[in-house]
Amino acid sequence: MDGGQTRTVGRLTEPSRPLGGSNREVPSASNVNRISRTTVRGVSEASAESHAGTNVFPDRPPFEMVPRPGVGRVFTGERRVRLGDVDPSGRLRFDALTRYTQDVSNDDTTDVGLADDLAFVVRRTTVDTHQAAIFGEDLIIATFCGRLGRRWAERRLIVTGSLGARYDVATLWVHIDVDSGRPRALNDDFLRHYGEAAQGLTVSARHQLRAPDQVGVEAVREPWPLRSVDFDTFGHMNNAAYWAVIEEHLSRQSATDPSRITIEYGAGIAPEDVVAIAFAGRRRADGEDQEDLLWWEVDGQPAASAAIESLPDGGLMNTTSR
Repeated sequence: MDGGQTRTVGRLTEPSRPLGGSNREVPSASNVNRISRTTVRGVSEASAESHAGTNVFPDRPPFEMVPRPGVGRVFTGERRVRLGDVDPSGRLRFDALTRYTQDVSNDDTTDVGLADDLAFVVRRTTVDTHQAAIFGEDLIIATFCGRLGRRWAERRLIVTGSLGARYDVATLWVHIDVDSGRPRALNDDFLRHYGEAAQGLTVSARHQLRAPDQVGVEAVREPWPLRSVDFDTFGHMNNAAYWAVIEEHLSRQSATDPSRITIEYGAGIAPEDVVAIAFAGRRRADGEDQEDLLWWEVDGQPAASAAIESLPDGGLMNTTSR
């Protein structure tokens, strides 16, 4: 497929009744089963400084979403938000959004015939929610390469909806040797298809989210039961399954759009692991904004980490083509 060409998948329709205080229209949604546990949440104050117009905390580098490129490959898919993909209010759940973006990403690599499209593992995903999608909304998902490293690449996805939904997603994929499991250099086949869109921008694969004792917070822990449906054919907990923890956490909050959520994946979680979720929170020194921190812990060590914060600059960003 030539650079800039797009493809679409499926046909979609429109909804019809209001959701909460929104003037958007959605049909009534039935309750979605949710794992129910005692509400626990630890919040501690930590000194932090604001970064030039962003809500970045000092132990984490600032991050900006790369806008859609004016050159290079951009692949497009479509999805409809279905009943099984929303919470009781009709909002698209993050685990469902992650499945959508994973599927379109796989459609992209299949379309170009990438020889080793399964030889990638996700290191980090950041989701900026400007306006959440709702039940019945039509979504267009455009994906392209945002930045490159020697052995990894950032896949950018822009999700827009017929009723105003907007997400910006950045996922850092590490290229691995399937035999040794060690990172290996991106090959010429990959760069031929995806290199142009990155336009020389680079990205680091270093971990950005730290353990509770490294960020100076008191975390509260609770068990998290694993399910067989959480695991893929490789025996690893699927990336989308981690977002169920985020959904459970958000169900206890009064969070609203816009927001930024980052999950950073570590050693991974196996079916036999015993998992605890650690929760903590901290505010900036000026008290304006708070971020919530979560960790998936196995044997007392983080197997994955997450940060939930308000969206830098109130959700406004430059989305013009590069």
